[in-house]
Amino acid sequence: MSPHNIIALILVTVIKSCNGFSANEEDSIKSYIKTTMECKNITGLSLAMVRNGEVFTDGFGYSNIDTQTPVTSTTKMNIGSVTKTLTSMMWAVLISEAKDKNDTSIDWNTKVKDIFGPNFRLNDSCKASFVSLEDFLSHRTGLESADLLLQAGEGGHRSREDLLNNLKELESKEEFRDVFSYSNIGFVMVAFLAEKIGKKPWETLMREKLFEPLDMTSTLFLTDQTFSELATPYLFDEENGMEESDKSIYTVIDLFGPAGSVCSTADDMSNLLKYLTSGAYMDQLDIDDDVFNGMFKQKSILPKSFSSRYNLEYPQFPISFDTYGYGMAWFLTKYRGLDMYFHTGGLYGFTSVLGFIPSENISVFLNSNGIGKSGFRNIMLPTMYFIVDTLLELEPWLNETTACSYPSPWNTVPEKNTTARNKTQINVSETDRFIGNYSNSLYGHATVSVINETLTLQYGRLLHGTLSHLSLNIFNLTILEPLNKVLSTYMIVTFESFHDEQFQRLRFDIHPIFDRVSPNVNRANDVGFSFLLCMILVLNGLVLV
Repeated sequence: MSPHNIIALILVTVIKSCNGFSANEEDSIKSYIKTTMECKNITGLSLAMVRNGEVFTDGFGYSNIDTQTPVTSTTKMNIGSVTKTLTSMMWAVLISEAKDKNDTSIDWNTKVKDIFGPNFRLNDSCKASFVSLEDFLSHRTGLESADLLLQAGEGGHRSREDLLNNLKELESKEEFRDVFSYSNIGFVMVAFLAEKIGKKPWETLMREKLFEPLDMTSTLFLTDQTFSELATPYLFDEENGMEESDKSIYTVIDLFGPAGSVCSTADDMSNLLKYLTSGAYMDQLDIDDDVFNGMFKQKSILPKSFSSRYNLEYPQFPISFDTYGYGMAWFLTKYRGLDMYFHTGGLYGFTSVLGFIPSENISVFLNSNGIGKSGFRNIMLPTMYFIVDTLLELEPWLNETTACSYPSPWNTVPEKNTTARNKTQINVSETDRFIGNYSNSLYGHATVSVINETLTLQYGRLLHGTLSHLSLNIFNLTILEPLNKVLSTYMIVTFESFHDEQFQRLRFDIHPIFDRVSPNVNRANDVGFSFLLCMILVLNGLVLV
């Protein structure tokens, strides 16, 4: 339902709580949040909620633990993948502007090749001919996400045009338009498409088409220069508790910005919530009704492996939260039988969720800079459920006791599999077949070398670690700082295509493939990297077997 239709609904509906939020409601929500933060070890959290156009924003906990700087409604935090919903809304503005000019060449179904021309190539020429803006926005291209580029920091120096020219290297994970397959790189293409249409950088288009009309004056993009303006992000360490995260892992995401680099405040996000649920700012941000509603039409069916991250099933839980599909950067769900649209976000300590129920004119946004070890689904989502119940004037099924025990008593958290892999030491004399330089035109360069009699791998600015032999040509990559704090500790690396006494290919997990580019054996003649990795090994006290 568009903001325009919502206003019409308000005029003919008896509106509950016309005077905004009662003191009891505010106190109940604040108490729930404070209790959750204390028992779940949450560093800081900001809140924006809107009901019938009335706004409440607040902050809890700390923006920085050392300085005891409090989180307020003006504290800036990264919103992660909620950026995708904003990128989609910016496109809604572009399409509406084209519609006003009777330009029928631009809509949700516009074929990507019609804009990019012959430079747009995929690994499947048929798919390249038919894939549309809508396909990228709804994660149904079937292409892999290329998150390794983001994680390794390899994309920090790449342009979106360079990415476009090498998209043919992306492998297909699923059949085209057959199943939802989450893809961050797809939103890089969505942004580059907008740049071609709007003839300005994505960042400028976001400011002019969305942030300025919504008076989101404090909203910015995550860069090396803006990082200092944000709340300090914290990650949980089993030995030391909450630790300040390493800045280096945040400031190399420029290429993937359209998928997750927007940073905002509770006050700014409340303006977006007002637009979504009560039609505020319509004079400044005039999105056509049909175009707006198009964002919330189901385009993808979520596989159970994905929807289970969110769903609650009745009668196991007192209510049901049934996430069944995805529109254009919005998850589609039913909460207590009501249509609800939401999106979540997370980037290395920063986590967020935005959700709204248009029929009830309510919306919620939560953002945190450190959620401890309990995880997103056990903190942010339950907090959203409690707030939504309160705004619906229903008895919340969660309380301050179950907030701390959640998901118990309804479910239990499975124990992590701590079974160690069988690793063996490979004789240094046998490493010549593995070491060397490997390259992929999309993913960049990786180097395998021997340092202090240890087989090591370096990829991008951030991803480096030690290789332990599992079997034959398969190795376990033990990831070292700084990424060991935010990624799985281990990654499988497979060497393939053996000839001329060396393996000619390297594969991370199941993708991507890097081809050998140097025929010469190189025993870490890069002194700088050798010294760096040696120091990391010493500091971590690793015993490699």
